[in-house]
Amino acid sequence: MNENIFVPDNPNDLELVISLTKKLSAERGLAYQELGMIDSCPIMLLTPKTTSDAKKILAAAGFHGNEYAGVWGLINYLQYGSKLENVSFLPLVSPIAFKENRRYGKDNKISNQGFCHPEMNLIPSEEGKILISHAELLLSLGRDGFISLHEAPEKKMFYVYAFEKGDQPSSIPKELLRVGAKEFGYAADGTAMQYGGTAKDGIIFNFHDSSFEDFMFENGVPHSIVTETPTSGNLEKRIKTIAEIIDTFIRLVQA
Repeated sequence: MNENIFVPDNPNDLELVISLTKKLSAERGLAYQELGMIDSCPIMLLTPKTTSDAKKILAAAGFHGNEYAGVWGLINYLQYGSKLENVSFLPLVSPIAFKENRRYGKDNKISNQGFCHPEMNLIPSEEGKILISHAELLLSLGRDGFISLHEAPEKKMFYVYAFEKGDQPSSIPKELLRVGAKEFGYAADGTAMQYGGTAKDGIIFNFHDSSFEDFMFENGVPHSIVTETPTSGNLEKRIKTIAEIIDTFIRLVQA
């Protein structure tokens, strides 16, 4: 990764996110499309114009509007990252929440639930419905790996949610934990998370919550990962860490 990091003056500047996403998609040879609109705000998707035999990966950010370092980490990766082959990007899933710096999206509905496990009786948000309407495309783009870049307003350490087959995490979430822990430390064993799950060695493993990450795993994606940087940390360090996380995830999945 390039050591240059862009840190916005206003981290909730939606117009800047949209303009940079369009600019960088053109510069990096990615196709730009809008999956749908939340009021007048687009949910954007960037995809490769050409494909190869490399494993296919989808990276996403901005499911929660007050977790903005993930969005800027992804934009920094678009600007400076070197590994774009067969990688697609959802830069900002909840644009209204992002603009208003609040957790949930349109009508203040929970934006990352109701994608799977119908027995939980959880209803998807308007943002979620747009993703569901493009489920076949998104599953194809993230066939071999999906990473969602979240943040933890309630914690002061780094941790990872991992959805994978087997009874313990693979080397991929363990390496991502190492990247995040360099700057922020990691959640101690037994740490209970506000939105569910308990950490073991910094990782919450296969905590099924009907999230989009859960949905990707339930539909065959072998590595569906959530990283959680603490929002109490320095913004530049969070952005830099997240860009490195994306780079590391791509390298490991495509190895």
